Amino acid sequence: MTLKEFYEQIDSDYKDVIKRLCDENMIKKFVFKFPEDPSFNDLKDGLKENDAEKAFCAVHTLKGVCSNLGFEILYEASYELTEKLRNRVIDNCDELYNAVERLYTDLIAKIKKAVEQAKEDGKSKWGGKIPANLKLPLRDGDLDRPEDEAYAGAYFIN
Repeated sequence: MTLKEFYEQIDSDYKDVIKRLCDENMIKKFVFKFPEDPSFNDLKDGLKENDAEKAFCAVHTLKGVCSNLGFEILYEASYELTEKLRNRVIDNCDELYNAVERLYTDLIAKIKKAVEQAKEDGKSKWGGKIPANLKLPLRDGDLDRPEDEAYAGAYFIN
């Protein structure tokens, strides 16, 4: 599956994303890394803890990431929830949150499927097998290099 086909599958505008971010490899790296972004879990926690500030900041961040990566449908839903939480009041957010959760879950499933397809497509480069220790190009410094302070709080490309 090409990146363009992925964007078609999620009903988003590939041309707009490539025009904005210019580099298909970079876009692919950030799309593949999106499931690890903490914003959605922070939103869920903020709502569960009745912490309107935390929920607002999380959904606002999620909205921005979705906008940058061209995840239009999830962007629209997270925009609505962002506006609802802008005054830091959680009341009556269930319907908007449920829409964000459903769209987020669907998008994550599609990204994971695309990642698996990319691995399958790359098998020929690895002698017909997917390496057990395969690392995606974009890596988390806190997880992959915890002993090196220079990588703290940062991502890097390997």
